[in-house]
Amino acid sequence: MQGLSQIFQSLGPASVRGADRADRAGRQHVHVDRLLVDLTVGDVSMRIDRAAGENFIIAQATIMLLRTSGHLVLDALMPELRLKSADVILGIANNIFAKVSVDQLLHD
Repeated sequence: MQGLSQIFQSLGPASVRGADRADRAGRQHVHVDRLLVDLTVGDVSMRIDRAAGENFIIAQATIMLLRTSGHLVLDALMPELRLKSADVILGIANNIFAKVSVDQLLHD
């Protein structure tokens, strides 16, 4: 579980865009349309387990590239990682919000 906690520590602030309330069975529920997540990454350590076609030379070259320039690879992947992580978190949040009404969320 240590890897999972490291992932959540790497998530930066998230901002909600376009939240609204929907009526279901006489109760209001929150629905979030868009979520922006800012990822903050400290040290980068990338590796591969298997290379395509099990070619030893290509595998070693890829390992060396990731070891020396992993931060550049991460920078190139960051826009897609932000979108994918926001989609996952948005799906989880909307599933929770669909089951819990606004009254229950704001209960004293």
